[in-house]
Amino acid sequence: MVEANSQRGSRRSILFLLALIIVPCAIFAGFFVRHRLACREAIDEVRRLGGKCVGLKSGEETMVGEVDLSGTAVTDKDLPRLVSRLVPTNGPTSLKLSRTAITDAGLEDLKPLTHLVRLDLSETRVTGPGLASLWRFGFQCDESADLSLAGTPIQDDSLAHLQNWQWLQHLDLSNTKITDRGLAFLEAMGPMLSLVDIGGTEVTDQGVKRLKSAHPGLSINR
Repeated sequence: MVEANSQRGSRRSILFLLALIIVPCAIFAGFFVRHRLACREAIDEVRRLGGKCVGLKSGEETMVGEVDLSGTAVTDKDLPRLVSRLVPTNGPTSLKLSRTAITDAGLEDLKPLTHLVRLDLSETRVTGPGLASLWRFGFQCDESADLSLAGTPIQDDSLAHLQNWQWLQHLDLSNTKITDRGLAFLEAMGPMLSLVDIGGTEVTDQGVKRLKSAHPGLSINR
């Protein structure tokens, strides 16, 4: 009797140990399969829109790092579906929408992309108001947070919508209609701002000097 009880106890211990090993492995395997499927669906959607996932090795479908839709026919109406595919992948960290028909209305749909640290809106139809909805841009990332508005129709008042962007480090305003008055709005930005591109704008030496006094370590490209 004692021996039988001992054997049953040993079997229970073995089964318990096996459960401790098998259950976590099964959970992890399920997560990996779901994540891989999500990445595959996201990549397919990017390709459907005429874009590409830069840095993706042949056959690799386990990550979505940089999405490049530059020069494609993507519009605001395409963004909700695209973002819904990207969110389950925990990416991307970079999104290029340069030379597309994206407007301020579409920027609201980018809010769920919390891992985004590089956003290229150059030569789009963005005018400024939509930027206010992305004020948490770069918040969850350790990398440099970059925003390009180069060649967009933004004007001085447009930059007021960037005042709450506390984690932005690099801002490209080149080839826009920004003047000293617009640059003054950047004085209220967070201390992480380290580089601003203003080539091809109407900003003067006085405007540069004033901005640098607010951000002593700031570099400005002209």
